[in-house]
Amino acid sequence: MGKQLIRISLLLLIWTTLLFSNSDVEILEKQLKSAVGSIRIDLLNSLSKKYWSISPKKGIDYAIKAIQLADISGQPKKKALAYLYGGVNYWAQGAYDNALDFYHQSLSVSESIQDDKGAAFALNNIGMVYQKMKNYPKALANYEKAAEIMGALGDQVEYAKIVNNICEVNILQGNDEAALEALAAWPGGM
Repeated sequence: MGKQLIRISLLLLIWTTLLFSNSDVEILEKQLKSAVGSIRIDLLNSLSKKYWSISPKKGIDYAIKAIQLADISGQPKKKALAYLYGGVNYWAQGAYDNALDFYHQSLSVSESIQDDKGAAFALNNIGMVYQKMKNYPKALANYEKAAEIMGALGDQVEYAKIVNNICEVNILQGNDEAALEALAAWPGGM
């Protein structure tokens, strides 16, 4: 009886999450119909972000539209974000080469405008792709660069997420000691 109650609770949680997620998407799509300029790019990016777990193909379409519009209107930070979200959608499809291409584009644009936080997000996501591909040295290299940037920015929440990724890769490689060292080096760690 207890296990069945837990299963029902989990199903309700998933259903509620999807319901509200779809509701958000409908609202954003409705707003997109009349949006122009910068607001349109923001809505396209928001839709791309929302769709990664619902329909990555649609998420990619929205990201490409946001990239094009941001490029035309000279908004590189929004363009970098669109590349990042497009990469997430490709990652969700398992199209890792495309995801890497989009993440590298996001990184390039972020670096060109000195958006350190955007660069750190792109590096972290590049690391995630390499981790998924089991290329652990490249995953660690990108995670470590992202951690260095995020640590310098003082964003402890994002830094902790990246440290978690570093620990995970070290554990996957059977290097528990390196995982503990990474955790101990984090100011909020052990």
